[in-house]
Amino acid sequence: MSAAEDRRLQILQTATLAIGEDWAKTWLAEMREQRRVVSGGWPGTLPEASARARSVLSAELVRRRMAPLSAKELADATRRIYDQAKREWLDAADGFGR
Repeated sequence: MSAAEDRRLQILQTATLAIGEDWAKTWLAEMREQRRVVSGGWPGTLPEASARARSVLSAELVRRRMAPLSAKELADATRRIYDQAKREWLDAADGFGR
């Protein structure tokens, strides 16, 4: 793997974790604002994760003058964003209303 490819992969991996965390925090803040208890499974969907990947990661790659997301990168990023958001949600759900 070239240095440019390695740098691109690092950018994508770091960004996907941040996007997933931010997505979950947005949901959690909304729940708190509505005084609702966080329980059950993660309410987000894979299509929502994909939309976030497309918008945020595409903008970041353009800003860095890098090639657009490939189909494989989009699929990988979607899964990583979804999984990170779900982890954040489930961690919060364990002690949210206590």
